[in-house]
Amino acid sequence: MKELEMLFKTMSEGLKTLSKGIDAVSDRLNDLAKQQKMAAAGATPKAKAKAKSAPKKTARKTSAKQAAGPRKPDTAIGSVYHIVARSKKGATTATIKQKTGFDDKKIHNIIYKLKKQGRIKSPQKGVYVKA
Repeated sequence: MKELEMLFKTMSEGLKTLSKGIDAVSDRLNDLAKQQKMAAAGATPKAKAKAKSAPKKTARKTSAKQAAGPRKPDTAIGSVYHIVARSKKGATTATIKQKTGFDDKKIHNIIYKLKKQGRIKSPQKGVYVKA
């Protein structure tokens, strides 16, 4: 019976130690989560303190011409649409392939999607213009 009591006492102490360890890990994870939330918001605790003391910068206004200036398309569909929209006489699949490096199937799929959206049209077979 004494052996059983000693075993339960040892197990109890082990569980208490384990519980303290889990609490410490939990506290550390909460601290890390707070730090990540602050970093995602764009500031660390030190940066927030500096931001409070630093004067605010005023935003510059950009002209309409600068804001609507040329920018690179960020998707494959955007790239193809950009090529078609900029061509005066229309763009062929060969021209699009040469400028983008996409394979024929990808180009045809993109053209299909753009036509379905009504962004481009085809005045003649194989030539695409902005709608």
